[in-house]
Amino acid sequence: MFDKEYSEKRDFIRMFVDAEVTFNLQGEKTTFQGKSRELSGKGVSFITSQSLNEGDVVNITVSAVDARVAPLEIVARVVRTENLDNGKILIATVKVD
Repeated sequence: MFDKEYSEKRDFIRMFVDAEVTFNLQGEKTTFQGKSRELSGKGVSFITSQSLNEGDVVNITVSAVDARVAPLEIVARVVRTENLDNGKILIATVKVD
């Protein structure tokens, strides 16, 4: 059903999703907010005002747009951060097994 295009040779298809994200550093109680950007079978990327470091492990909850669907909850490791022009930060993560 989904053929991989030449330019997209990933193991999982990426979905562009605009949903609310809450996250906290593993072992800490303070939660932060963000907006999801992409979801895949390997991880999630999101935009936030809170800076994180590569290697940080975070608990992430992505709220479902439809209230009948449970939110996505994953534990992930930060693999990349990028400062955006609007002062926000793009955080890319991979799921921790």
